[in-house]
Amino acid sequence: MSISSVDWNTIRITKFIDNAGNEAYIQLFDSVGWLVLINPSLDYKIQFYP
Repeated sequence: MSISSVDWNTIRITKFIDNAGNEAYIQLFDSVGWLVLINPSLDYKIQFYP
């Protein structure tokens, strides 16, 4: 698995790529405590709120 991270003021995004090349993202909004799981190939996202 390949992992890369981008860090902004209050948003953190981590990109995951599996061996087949499928991408998924975990997005964290620090200021409000939201966590979002995003799978663009399946066109869905799951949001978690505190």
